Amino acid sequence: MTDWIKKIKACEKKLKEKHESEAKESECHYYNDDSDVEFPIYWSSIQVQRSALFAKAPNPEIRTRIAGDDAAKDIAQILEDVIVYEIDNHDFHNDFKRTILDYLLVDKGVLRVNYNVKNVVQRNSIGMPIFDGNGEPLLAIGDESVTIDHWPWKRFVYDIGKDWNECEWIAYK
Repeated sequence: MTDWIKKIKACEKKLKEKHESEAKESECHYYNDDSDVEFPIYWSSIQVQRSALFAKAPNPEIRTRIAGDDAAKDIAQILEDVIVYEIDNHDFHNDFKRTILDYLLVDKGVLRVNYNVKNVVQRNSIGMPIFDGNGEPLLAIGDESVTIDHWPWKRFVYDIGKDWNECEWIAYK
């Protein structure tokens, strides 16, 4: 077993001890799996907190640090437009609501930012592939996107420390 697998397994065990029993109990109360409960007050209080934490998608505002730099303003506007596009065209609202629910129920809500890139072979003016000195085709970015997805709390492991500054690594199962 490699050192990384040992580290991940050790942290998984610590996190399981820390979160598992309380998380199961919290989820059990929330989903009203206890037949003894007549009025789901826990569910309602979580819903109120959830609404207070997230009511609508954010409106991004990106500004430049240098006044009068037109190129920086253009880049800031492009970044703002890209973020708005991602929020509007992906399941941001649902993913964020699920993450907030995980945070409220088990104190561990995870959003995962994914950078997706598809490379294409560079071609010359007549459509023939361009090769480097080793005979390998040169690649260029053909398509790229960034997505934000909810990640289940049970499948997220991290290096345990007093705070995030001491966390040296994270892992997704």
